[in-house]
Amino acid sequence: MTTKVKIVGIATVLLAGMTASAWAQGRGPMGGAYFVQLKLSPEQRQKIEAFREAAMKQAEPLRLEMQAKAAEMKQLWLADKPDKTAIERKQTEMEAIGHKLRGIWTDFHLQLHAVLTPEQRAKWAEHMGSGPGMGGGRGMGRGGMRGGGMGGGCPCGGPDFLYGEQ
Repeated sequence: MTTKVKIVGIATVLLAGMTASAWAQGRGPMGGAYFVQLKLSPEQRQKIEAFREAAMKQAEPLRLEMQAKAAEMKQLWLADKPDKTAIERKQTEMEAIGHKLRGIWTDFHLQLHAVLTPEQRAKWAEHMGSGPGMGGGRGMGRGGMRGGGMGGGCPCGGPDFLYGEQ
């Protein structure tokens, strides 16, 4: 893998971590609007919220670790003579963290999928294929890194993401 590709990958992971943090604080681009369309039952809402909270709790230390590694990487690149070996080592460390983060959000999406009815899954799948970062060749536009996953397409927002206006 070329250095340029690795840097783009690392930047993507960092963006995912930062957006996950924003959503955890209720500033996500989707809020609860999309989940309102799924017409979740109170039981579904409770389960999904518990899954989301657990994922956010599990991802937070990794997000912080990724931020620290990014700061270290920046210092490596700012050196008068950047050390290729040190940079590659840091990239490997960051890729490992990114892999763990993607795993957390994959698990969340699988839990979410298991809670939805077949009709809700169909509606969710329809939405997943239509937005930026969800396929369709439009790249990583607004909302393309939902839920802190790498293209995981989590349509969840902040603490009240399940409830929104009904």
